[in-house]
Amino acid sequence: MVFQSLEEFIVAADKVGEVQYVHGASLDKEVGCLTELMYERNGPMLVFDKFDGYPEGYRVCSNPTRGSDRRVSLAMGLPLDLDPAEQAHRMRERRRASKPIPPRVMSDGPIMECIQEGDDVD
Repeated sequence: MVFQSLEEFIVAADKVGEVQYVHGASLDKEVGCLTELMYERNGPMLVFDKFDGYPEGYRVCSNPTRGSDRRVSLAMGLPLDLDPAEQAHRMRERRRASKPIPPRVMSDGPIMECIQEGDDVD
């Protein structure tokens, strides 16, 4: 399965029991600590929401694949019950078979709209 967004991946991971939602955590004191703690314990992906001073929906997602072979398999479209050696083998096979997407050279675009020259450069 190919995910078009992180939101799609979160929904899919939640369906297989790999997400824990955390509401009201402190951005400066708890998000980093809980992220590291869950990684060390091979815990779930964390989705933090409802921060003081921010509207609901301004979220932080941590450990989307870190610490979990199941979430790596989910992200790669592999069966969730693969042992780590088989997972590595299948990922290696995919990498060998993959073809790079050639770049498209553009003459114009949003990145070209912000130009600073001379004294305007800070």
